[in-house]
Amino acid sequence: MSAVDVVVPEGFETLQDHSPFQVALGQMYYKLKPRGAIVGLRIAEQHLNRYRNLHGGALSAFLDVAMGLSVLVQPEGPPANLTVSLNIDYLDRTAKGDWLEADVSISKMGRRLAFVGCEVHAQGRMVARASGVWMLQWPKADGASGA
Repeated sequence: MSAVDVVVPEGFETLQDHSPFQVALGQMYYKLKPRGAIVGLRIAEQHLNRYRNLHGGALSAFLDVAMGLSVLVQPEGPPANLTVSLNIDYLDRTAKGDWLEADVSISKMGRRLAFVGCEVHAQGRMVARASGVWMLQWPKADGASGA
């Protein structure tokens, strides 16, 4: 399935801000919600392990981007952030062509840290849950970015 063929559920917007790694991971989509976001990805060939299921590392990378993005897009969010910790419980497998959806909620956002939780669904099934902490980076007085 090429990027042109990807069917995206209604209400999602294309994520335009890409790092080189995000480009390799594949096109992601999002929609905002109060204190979080829902981020989607259509599972493609490059996301699969040898058993033809979503690779745990691909899911981890997707969640790192989705949860960090959810912090950045908040009205009071910082211009940048760094992952401090990311914990994932893998609950079920999913396969090529499935729509993967990370429902991200921010539990607390302070001046230095954001605490984030997430449930991941594919085809109506919860396939993972995650929690993590992000260090918020604010501009310094001299214009440089820093914690």
